[in-house]
Amino acid sequence: ALLAAAYWWQHRSRGATGPRLPQRATVRHDVALVIAIPLALWLAFGLAPQLGFLAYVVCFIPLGWTAIVYGVRGAALVTAVFDIGAIVILHSSGVLPRDNLEMQTFIASLAVMGLVLGSIADERERGGVLLAQSEQRYRALIDLLPDPLVVHRDGKILFANETAARTFGVASPASLVGIRLTDMADPASRQ
Repeated sequence: ALLAAAYWWQHRSRGATGPRLPQRATVRHDVALVIAIPLALWLAFGLAPQLGFLAYVVCFIPLGWTAIVYGVRGAALVTAVFDIGAIVILHSSGVLPRDNLEMQTFIASLAVMGLVLGSIADERERGGVLLAQSEQRYRALIDLLPDPLVVHRDGKILFANETAARTFGVASPASLVGIRLTDMADPASRQ
C-alpha cells in the first residue's frame, strides 16, 4: 500500500501522463480525503456494535468520491487504506466483528464498489479524450476542403472553414461566426 501511494503521488505531483491521473482534484481535495478516511473508519467501527454491518456504510462515502475523482487507481489505493485501517483497528482494539464473514463482506464490497465506480469514471474520461481527438480530426479535414463551407441556422453562421474565411476576406473562420448571411450580401441583392 505504501509503494502504491508513493507511486501514485509521484506521478500526480509530476503531472506525468498515463492512463488515469487525477486532473480535477486539488490539494484541498487531498486534505479532505486524508481527514475523511480515518473519520469514516472511526465512525464505522465506533457504531458497529450498535448498528452492525450498516455502520460500515460510512466508509463507502469517501471511497465513492475518490473513485469518481481519481478513477481506478485512486479507488484501489483508498480500498487498500481502508482494509489496512480496518485490520489495525480490529487488532489494536480487540473488538471483533460478529464473524469473519462480516469483515470479508465489508472488504469485498468496498473493493467492488470502488473499482466499478473508478472504471466508470475512467471510461467517461477516456471517452471525452477520444471525442476531442475525433473533433480535432474532423475540423482538420473540414479546413482542408478546397471549397468554402459555412454551416448556418436561420441564416446565422455557426461554423465556417478556412476557405470560407479566405473567400469572404476575413482573418479567421471565427470572425464569421454569428454573422447573418444576408449581412454579407451586396445590399442591392439581399432580397
